Amino acid sequence: MAEVIVQCMHHLVEESVLSWSPELQGAFWPYWKALRAAHEGEKSSSGERERGKFWLVLPDWLERRYSGDPPGATVGLSTFLQDVLWGQYALFAAIRIQDDLFDGQAQRPALIFASDQFLLEAEGSFRRACGDHPAFWSIYRECLQTTAQAIVETDLLLQGESTSPDILLDAYAGVSSIFALGSAAVCLCRDRFDEYASVRRFCDEMATVSQIYDDLEDVVDDLARGRSNFVARILGIGPSHAGDGGRTAGVVAERLFGQHKTDLVLAEVRKRIARAEEALYPFALPAAGPYLAAQGDTVDNLERIFTDRSRSGLAEHVFQSGGLDSLLRSFMTPVW
Repeated sequence: MAEVIVQCMHHLVEESVLSWSPELQGAFWPYWKALRAAHEGEKSSSGERERGKFWLVLPDWLERRYSGDPPGATVGLSTFLQDVLWGQYALFAAIRIQDDLFDGQAQRPALIFASDQFLLEAEGSFRRACGDHPAFWSIYRECLQTTAQAIVETDLLLQGESTSPDILLDAYAGVSSIFALGSAAVCLCRDRFDEYASVRRFCDEMATVSQIYDDLEDVVDDLARGRSNFVARILGIGPSHAGDGGRTAGVVAERLFGQHKTDLVLAEVRKRIARAEEALYPFALPAAGPYLAAQGDTVDNLERIFTDRSRSGLAEHVFQSGGLDSLLRSFMTPVW
């Protein structure tokens, strides 16, 4: 089913963008193709990568539960679910563009208007699915506001010398608030408001896991930009310790592969996955077990890599090739 969702979302992106002006399309397509390429490794298909995204698969799991579809059913997307997922995906695209412009990873100013187009798509698609449901739109505004404010707040926290890792993790959950909206739409529109709190906890925990993995990928690049993320702080590297790129990469590699502090990073991931599993356990979702087991396997694989102190050659290769993304592409993670 994940493949169906992926193909549908990519088709809807293409369909939406084709309605834009040629100038706006010209700004968007190179950015979007580069973003897609960065998240598709040689060892995993697009569908395998997308399966890691809890914010795409959870609405599908919930809708199947509420509609009574039997486990293993391969029915296609209903109109309602397609609208929910497109609203979620379009909102992701809008915020991702804004975030990349904010931190300098995207350079073309015209992209801000591409973001506006996706915001309009998201609102329109959620309105088709949820109508004027007051509780949903209240949560929609709250999540969008939280994400927008948390992106700016987190950037300042990353630059601060005294920011604690725990404070950063709280901020990360705020940044990813929008990723609960697809699941919120299913809960509320199917009259299961009482289950939303547990669904939101799952989303917050998996979003934090996602950001920790993202920090592993970006730790060297973030330090080069004067930002000490969660992983860097666990390793004892603050913004003022960041030197030139080569020196910083060497310090990070030495501390990741040569100290037990890396175990603290992976222990945090395990704790968050366990909390996510606890939040979702009462739902008895057939697909949740294999999904969470795969997340646990990813932690096990990383633990084996980082605790093998003899693999200095791997450390050198990882950071010469641009970061840990070359490792993480091989595993199923919820990275956004």
